[in-house]
Amino acid sequence: MTAIRSRFDQADKDVLVLWGATRLAMLLLAWAAVYMFTKDPASNIATPILGAFAQWDWEHFRHIAEFGYFDKAHPSVLKGSIVAFFPGFPFLVRAVHVVVPDYTVAGLLVSLVAGLFLVVGLRR
Repeated sequence: MTAIRSRFDQADKDVLVLWGATRLAMLLLAWAAVYMFTKDPASNIATPILGAFAQWDWEHFRHIAEFGYFDKAHPSVLKGSIVAFFPGFPFLVRAVHVVVPDYTVAGLLVSLVAGLFLVVGLRR
């Protein structure tokens, strides 16, 4: 563990703290959004917080990770061509899904770890 810490200088640690603060702010913003903007305002029942992260292109990536590009069992699940999406992210999500049972959580973990490497790489 100390060998890993010795590879980071103070600037790396500063950028990681800043990155962590932005991720925490995004989590708090998502938490506030699911309670402020419910699907049914009359019921006052909030959507699950993971629902804030499972939108837009995530459905395509999840489908690729779960069933692959050419799923013959569910051919009309997603309209449009999912072949346009690169395979790296769905492959990593599927690999993490072996350990983490939820695809959305697995996708968030892959994104968080990739973000760690990205900010340190950009800083250097």
